[in-house]
Amino acid sequence: KQPGVRCGSHSIQGYIRSDPSKVNQDSRVELPSIPSEPSASIFGVLDGHGANGHSISQHIAKYIVDSVGKQRQRLRRTPQKHLGCIIDDVVAQLRSVQAAVRNGVARKGTELEASHSGTTAVVSLKLRGRLHTANVGDSRAIICRLKKEEQRDSGADADIDAVSSKEGGGKPDKHTSRMKVERMRAQGMDLEVIALSKDHKPDDPKEKKRILKAGGRVMALGPKQPMRVFGAAGFGLAVSRSLGDFALHPFVSNEPDITEHVLQREDLFAVWASDGVWEYMGNLEVARMIVESDALATGGLDAAARMVCNRAREMWKAQTDGAYQDDITCVIAQLNDVPEEAAGDRASIQRTRSVSDGVASTCTEILGTE
Repeated sequence: KQPGVRCGSHSIQGYIRSDPSKVNQDSRVELPSIPSEPSASIFGVLDGHGANGHSISQHIAKYIVDSVGKQRQRLRRTPQKHLGCIIDDVVAQLRSVQAAVRNGVARKGTELEASHSGTTAVVSLKLRGRLHTANVGDSRAIICRLKKEEQRDSGADADIDAVSSKEGGGKPDKHTSRMKVERMRAQGMDLEVIALSKDHKPDDPKEKKRILKAGGRVMALGPKQPMRVFGAAGFGLAVSRSLGDFALHPFVSNEPDITEHVLQREDLFAVWASDGVWEYMGNLEVARMIVESDALATGGLDAAARMVCNRAREMWKAQTDGAYQDDITCVIAQLNDVPEEAAGDRASIQRTRSVSDGVASTCTEILGTE
């Protein structure tokens, strides 16, 4: 793994008491150094669902790793467009499989058939001081930041110009594009946890409005059940966006939200996890577990990810009386070192400093080779 971009991950297979044969449908993206652009890296998590969800999430994760280094000029000049093109490309691949099944060229039930199967995806490209994140569904990415010295001195909750989904350069618009920021104190440090993505849930007001306008329905199957998207297909989905699930289009969208985070020296680490983690754990709880471990000083991020997943599994057992547990996956990447003045006796790790570069536009073409 590339020095300066330490990373670790862990995944736990889910459990259904009535179906012991359940497979793990989560997949991970971990590429600390992109071959064509060694200073860049990409990380993420995909959470498959439906009969072919595991195959779809695995295929897309592999495609992202294999494709992100292609078209190096576009990667460098327009990273958000590059991410969007990769997403568009995998959707086109799944659609071609659907057409082949429909036309009798491929058999129904082939492993990439995505009429009633799909996957979420949250993937971040780290490039020259910025973290570009594409999100579809309810997997989630967060970043943990040491609160700036001037903020600690003043005690003010200053606005964080952290995330922007706008095109073009300049300062992000904090009023229209700022993501959720939470604050905590751990290990003697004042910290901020910033959401890099927003969950695409059917009952989110913006998502619900889009679904109803398209003629879909949003409802729960019973008390204490999640809200789902329904169309004419006779089945519902608990996310409002996914890669696949074509039987529920246009109500379920495959369009990603693509955001940009300007990295700063205070940014310590980022986390990408499936909803198996987030169902019963909050952003602050996950960040606190990592901060309070020795992972940032020792580089033991695999152990930190395992700790987060094990805690999530305990929560599932407690909440469902051991009857059900979702697949649980966590990826952690260290962005900068914990400062010595805040870390006490922890071992010193060389600090990675960030340099900003340009913002990108949305995708208008399908990924090819340079």
